[in-house]
Amino acid sequence: MARLFEGRHHAEIYAKYRPTYPIDVAAKVIDYAGKPSSTGLMVDIGCGNGQSTEIFAPYFDKIVAIDASASQIEEAKSSSSEGCANIEYLVASAEAIPVSDKSVDVICSGQAIHWVDWDNFWTECRRILKPNGSVVLFGYHMPHVVPEGITSTQQLEHLRSEARKCTIHLRSICQLHERLRHLDNRYIDLFELIPTQHKQRDDSLKIERRWTMQTFQKYLTTWSGYQRILAENKVQDGKKDVLREYLDNLKTIFHCQDKSDDSINLLVTWDIFMLFAKHPQSVSP
Repeated sequence: MARLFEGRHHAEIYAKYRPTYPIDVAAKVIDYAGKPSSTGLMVDIGCGNGQSTEIFAPYFDKIVAIDASASQIEEAKSSSSEGCANIEYLVASAEAIPVSDKSVDVICSGQAIHWVDWDNFWTECRRILKPNGSVVLFGYHMPHVVPEGITSTQQLEHLRSEARKCTIHLRSICQLHERLRHLDNRYIDLFELIPTQHKQRDDSLKIERRWTMQTFQKYLTTWSGYQRILAENKVQDGKKDVLREYLDNLKTIFHCQDKSDDSINLLVTWDIFMLFAKHPQSVSP
């Protein structure tokens, strides 16, 4: 399993500024998998700080949420909400899930499965899932950002397109990990590799946030590529901060160069993609 997001500071800003999933994600999982029994068990792979875990708490008797990062698990435990006492956070990997054979109703993973060893993960799924168990893998794509209050559809699409070009350029500068290509294509390639014929996908949901540009900037600092730039001191040595340059470009596109970041209101959206699969076949195709 790839190891990123492990530093304590990175875990803290990840918890503060990464967007959470709507409850509709959990509802779609239950619609697909069926309501678990009173002893239903879910495993959340790559849970991070628990952002994609807690929405499932009302539906299961117990949830085992695992992440390879001790800092992320510490953050998840310290920020756990009331009513989530049925969630157990553990440092563990997707290739060695600490639960018994044939004990799990649903395996979920939000924005994380692209980091794991694919074949070993599915071996573990076959081991721990009940015969009628399900696997649901989901994530979100690169953010769309536009100013709030735009009423013209034509203008909105133009601004969205221009801002997207800037975001793509920022990603190229940050040199994000090559495994993030799976997010870029919305797990289409991974869907084809799921070792069962009983699978489907859903691309109907979105995450939507109304943020100031200042808050949006803080979200961008959670990108692993930008954290690497900071670690390598590439922001220093007389170079302009790549995030500052990006935000200034957005201001030009949005015609608000004279405004401060905290006075610019943005609509930020992410497209959610979800892959659903029944118990995987015994032998990968």
